[in-house]
Amino acid sequence: ATKREGIAKCVFKYGIGMSDIVFMRVWRQVEAPHFFNPAADDPSQRRVELEQRRGVDIIDGEPLSYSCSSPLTVLYSFKYMNKNKRKMKKKKSAMISKEEQKAYERRAKMSKRHQAEDEKAAEDKKAFEDDLPQMLLWD
Repeated sequence: ATKREGIAKCVFKYGIGMSDIVFMRVWRQVEAPHFFNPAADDPSQRRVELEQRRGVDIIDGEPLSYSCSSPLTVLYSFKYMNKNKRKMKKKKSAMISKEEQKAYERRAKMSKRHQAEDEKAAEDKKAFEDDLPQMLLWD
C-alpha cells in the first residue's frame, strides 16, 4: 500500500446505515510537540505549542483537524454518538379481568389451528343463542 490522500475504501460484512457508528484510525502527519515546564514557560510560547498539537474529529464526513491536548488522537463527539439510540418507554400497566387472563393463558397453549376452531365454535354458539326466541315472563 502506498501513502495517498483521499477517500478510504472500506468493506463491511453487512450493509451499513446512516445511523451506524464506524470508528476508523486516522493517521495524520503533525509536528511533534516540545515538552516544556509550564511554570518556566511564558504564556505566549505555551499558546504556540498548544496550536502545534493536533487531533482529528470525525463528524459526518471528512476528518477535521483541531487543537487538542494530545497529538495523534482520534476523538468522536459524544453528543453525536448517543443521538440515534432509542429511549426505553415504560409500559403502562393495564388491569385485566380474571376471565380474560384465563382465556389468554388457554389461547397461549393452543396451536393456531385450535385457536381458529375455538373462535368458530364461539361464533356458532353466539349465532345459535341469537336465533333462540326470547321468552317474556309476565306476572
